[in-house]
Amino acid sequence: MMRLLFKSVPSLVAVAAAAALVAPAHAQVNYTFVPTTAADWNVDANWSDGADPPNMFVPSIDFDESATIGDPGSIAQVTDTPPTPIGLTINSGAVEVASTGSLSVVTSPNVGGSGGATINANGRISVASGGSFSSVNLTVNGALEMGSTANVSASQGITFNGGSTFSPQLTSSSFNAISTPGPITLLGGTVSLDFGYTPSPSDTWDVFDGGSVVGNMPEVEVNSGLTLDPWQKFAIRTSAGGANGAVGTLQLEDRVVLSINRSTGVGTITNMSGGAIDLDGYVIESGLGSINPAAFNSFSSQSLDGGSWGEFGELVNESIGELRREGITSLAPGASRSIGAVFDPTVTELGTDYEDLSFSYTNEQYDSIGGVVVYEGNKKFNNLVLNVNPVTGDAVLVNESPLSITIDGYAVKSASGALLTGGWSSLEDQGAAGGDWLEIGANSGQLGELKAAGATVLTQGTSYNLGAIFNTAGEEDLTLEFFFADEDAAPSFGVVSYEEPAGAISGDYNGNGIVDAADYTIFRDSLGGSAAAFADGTRNPGLSGPVGTADYEWWRDNFGASGAVVSSAGAVPEPLSMLLGCFALTGLASRRRGVVA
Repeated sequence: MMRLLFKSVPSLVAVAAAAALVAPAHAQVNYTFVPTTAADWNVDANWSDGADPPNMFVPSIDFDESATIGDPGSIAQVTDTPPTPIGLTINSGAVEVASTGSLSVVTSPNVGGSGGATINANGRISVASGGSFSSVNLTVNGALEMGSTANVSASQGITFNGGSTFSPQLTSSSFNAISTPGPITLLGGTVSLDFGYTPSPSDTWDVFDGGSVVGNMPEVEVNSGLTLDPWQKFAIRTSAGGANGAVGTLQLEDRVVLSINRSTGVGTITNMSGGAIDLDGYVIESGLGSINPAAFNSFSSQSLDGGSWGEFGELVNESIGELRREGITSLAPGASRSIGAVFDPTVTELGTDYEDLSFSYTNEQYDSIGGVVVYEGNKKFNNLVLNVNPVTGDAVLVNESPLSITIDGYAVKSASGALLTGGWSSLEDQGAAGGDWLEIGANSGQLGELKAAGATVLTQGTSYNLGAIFNTAGEEDLTLEFFFADEDAAPSFGVVSYEEPAGAISGDYNGNGIVDAADYTIFRDSLGGSAAAFADGTRNPGLSGPVGTADYEWWRDNFGASGAVVSSAGAVPEPLSMLLGCFALTGLASRRRGVVA
């Protein structure tokens, strides 16, 4: 649509008055994307300046106009080369640049500070391979997605703030880095990876190319296309190079592992990789104060490496650590060192996950490297738990929390109707827990009871067998909810765990009850030969012949387990129409697994 300039014939008085005035400076005009669905950027009718009546034009530098995307459903699609705005702000919604599209945000000589693009927390820019996006400055608080051959650049600088997400789509060993001759500042955020191919361990990708690359995006997650070993993590490392002088390179690294035995609290520092890893110092931290410094058996206390280690700082419940005063410790492949029963959770609030340890270490270059924390053995939930045997259907209600729980009602539900009423041994039937519990409704969708008077106190470990209430041929979608005594609030959410019977544990090649680093050693020593060293029943039943990579994958997939399998979320239950009133409840159902990293 052509923009027309309308002029009126002024009076001589008006002309004289106008001549005496100084012409005003240009002002920026903001246009907002109108559609609340996906629509074409380069259509005048899709933009409005908010005037009454509104002017509707594609924002352009010719009229000092900026662009704003504000509705969560708005997706401005760029499939060609539209006019260039002098600013872009995405508060919600998205701009999607197709492979045929090119969008530039430029500076106007009439408007100071123009030319910037800002992606706020709920906003997103997606640039497909072949497409391009450029601005003067780019600030990312939300999400930036890039195809492997997309072109994203800024002439002055780029900043990723905490809470931002950068999603490079990696389809080969090459990637077009985000580019600026100015600084690239990384103030936190997450790198979210999607792999379109299977990379080799040596593949690296320069994802940032700037005059400088400062800071880091410490969280790197893999969404699809690749399964990592338990000790592997992706990281961004900076170095000199690239077209602008500095690069941020995404690379896969082997990390030192801190294993925590849930039963004993003992911590073990292990190199599970195939190569040596240098260690010059380390620190273990817990925001909840779950560390027992008195049990810390440090390298210094053990006089390891010639007594060259020394504990540093005050050893407290929130932090322990030590440094090597001279030399460097090279952890050989498979090497491990126990540091004592350092994990001693302090629980003050029901439902809080107290497994919050973090582990970091330094190498010879004094780089701070995030290690991997692995919890071994059955997880004890800080909650009221319904343990279900998926073979027999028996269910046991137990308080696994160190805190006492006082309840006067509970309900077990199944959206698919997987409950059995005939096998239910209710508290009322048993005359248990005070003897005055009353069944309230019983069908394939829900079982529950209320206490007629008073309440039942469940201390840690208190349990009640509710009988064979689960149909083993049904869907594992049970949910648990309960009421605190003397509270009118909505029910609290318990945990449902499908606990398998004791027996041989998949991947537990040495048969000690936990799939851990020692089992990897058994695999490594047996590689290419017989599986005779494997404990009975621990090898993948589909495998035979010499030990190979499939045996490694079987161990890796079960790493950390102790007689349990992968967890799964339970279905969202309907409101308790018959039992406890109109509450929409959600429980957590899970199969036990031993690894939480």
